[in-house]
Amino acid sequence: MERFADFVVNNRIKMTIAKMLMAFAIFAGIPNLKLDTDGRVFMATDNPDEILSDRFEQKFARDDNLAIIVMPKDGEILTPAMPLIVGQLLRSATG
Repeated sequence: MERFADFVVNNRIKMTIAKMLMAFAIFAGIPNLKLDTDGRVFMATDNPDEILSDRFEQKFARDDNLAIIVMPKDGEILTPAMPLIVGQLLRSATG
């Protein structure tokens, strides 16, 4: 260990250049890193769990949105009756 420490101290410039080259090599590869958060990368396409998951998503993973705008005739939305009206609308919309 003492020989290594002596080498580092005696060759400061060479060690600094070597460290910088290693850092540049590491940083050069960073743009190629990709983070894939999809759990499908762990399953083959013929995996029964993958097939069931696809069927489940086809049936239930819809992105249907509905916007309901409630505008009272008097223009005042902060009344005690408004939460009741909105609740009735939500119950009738969801069935």
